[in-house]
Amino acid sequence: IYAPQPLLAVIAAEFGVSRDVCGLLITVTLLPFGFAPVAYGFLLESFSAARLMRVCLLLLAATELAVFLNRSFALFLVLRLVQGLLIPAVTTGLMTFISEASASSRVQRNLAAYIAASIFGGFFGRLLAGFASSVLGWRWAFLILGLALAGAAVLAGSLGAAARPRLVRPGLKDLADILKKPVFLRVYVVIFGFFFV
Repeated sequence: IYAPQPLLAVIAAEFGVSRDVCGLLITVTLLPFGFAPVAYGFLLESFSAARLMRVCLLLLAATELAVFLNRSFALFLVLRLVQGLLIPAVTTGLMTFISEASASSRVQRNLAAYIAASIFGGFFGRLLAGFASSVLGWRWAFLILGLALAGAAVLAGSLGAAARPRLVRPGLKDLADILKKPVFLRVYVVIFGFFFV
């Protein structure tokens, strides 16, 4: 998600765009995060979480290879938007897998470990991108990330179907009932505010 962040000045110079315009590489990736997880939640009714993750990780790896080969800023933005549509499938699939594969007494602990791993991964991805860029050039950072995603796809393939979702599709009335409860409404406003900031 954030790999281009330390590279924005270099990428802006490469494509001859302003830093503000180059910042869209992060923005367009984050835009789908508001609605894509809900859509993938419905997809998980038909596919195992491991299978959904594996397919999306392979597609993400392909987009990173395309970024490595790309010479157009407009195409770069499109590729980042595609990544923004695929990443929520992986995160939603991982949370579903963890919830389904964990004993009920360990779900909270395992999801907390997932959150910690995602934060560390975000930091390490930026660090790797910056280091690879300074040693090999900015394009190589995306190729290395693509190879890492391909490796993650292999690992996702080894998860099997331990997490066959037992989902109940919520209706609009169910969602309205949840939002009518003050504690949930406050939690969602906090989450919205946190990510907004």
